[in-house]
Amino acid sequence: MKLTDKRFWKFEALSLLSTVLTIGIMEVCLGRFELDSDIVPMCVFILINYLIGQAIAWKNYKSGGWLKLGLGIYLYSIIALVMILLVINGLDCLFAEGSKTDISADIHVGFSAAGLSVVVLLIWMFISFIPSMITGFIGLWHVYKKNDISQKLP
Repeated sequence: MKLTDKRFWKFEALSLLSTVLTIGIMEVCLGRFELDSDIVPMCVFILINYLIGQAIAWKNYKSGGWLKLGLGIYLYSIIALVMILLVINGLDCLFAEGSKTDISADIHVGFSAAGLSVVVLLIWMFISFIPSMITGFIGLWHVYKKNDISQKLP
């Protein structure tokens, strides 16, 4: 993988497609939300996750079909999300302030950082499968030359 390879950068540009598809699936499955300043950090987080996952999948992809490339994107984006969440949880543990010792029954405590990370990971595993497969198919179809495609399609 060379950084001057135009095919790599075209494939990385497809992470925008994956991000848009993921946001679309989230809107359909999780309910309607508006595109405002609250969703921008989530879009950036999803884009970074796909960029990391697709770069590692591109590096490890030798040959095979679009399904292998799509599963690689899916697997490596999950691993990238786990690493990002571990860093966030580590920083949360380092810089955590003392919690209240008297929590009454009227106060809703909610998720801890680790619990929220598990929920985010489970939602990500459910939602990111379809965009990863579509990106793998389009990436193999458009990024590689037509003579290479006949050898790579199953």
